[in-house]
Amino acid sequence: MKHLVAVLIAAVLLVPVAAFAEDIHPPTWRGDPGSTYQQWTFEDDTAWPPVYPEVDNNPYGEPVLDSATHDYERLGNYSGRDGILFDEMDNIVITLPNCGGSYDYKDIVLQVVWHWDGAPGYIWNPSVDFIETDMNVNLGGGWYYDYIYYRMDSAPAQETLTLDNAWGLYIDEIIIDTICIPEPASLALLGLGGLTIFRRRR
Repeated sequence: MKHLVAVLIAAVLLVPVAAFAEDIHPPTWRGDPGSTYQQWTFEDDTAWPPVYPEVDNNPYGEPVLDSATHDYERLGNYSGRDGILFDEMDNIVITLPNCGGSYDYKDIVLQVVWHWDGAPGYIWNPSVDFIETDMNVNLGGGWYYDYIYYRMDSAPAQETLTLDNAWGLYIDEIIIDTICIPEPASLALLGLGGLTIFRRRR
């Protein structure tokens, strides 16, 4: 019995301590044809700027996070979490290459973990149809989680998402999933799509 206990203890000690990862609402279609999946956890800033995702399953190109002035930095630890993107005043812009072509519409799932000191708010383009949301989920330690599942009525070849930042933004994680839904080729729309995420008014 002593040997068994020793083996179990050793096994527990060998298990690495997991970082926080709030992938709470992964879409059922993640990994399907026409989908993309990218995740920023801000583990390493040696190549900043710009900021590329730690997980990049985007077959259409390289997603990137940046700002006009590059006035952001990585905090090693903040309020009990490691690897934080801090931006004092500048807007954060995320560019996503995407499928573009013969598609009827595009579904996008956004998951963000943020600290109250820098709370992103969301004002959406009227053409966006919400499918499901789960906002301001309290994770403890001043950290909150937002989940937004929405649909665009077209399928552009690229999306630009902007986090409009007015007070200082602390982000622990950003996860974005997209999928293009096919349509007859004669109805295809090409172009660039944009979504702006504006600040929350207090």
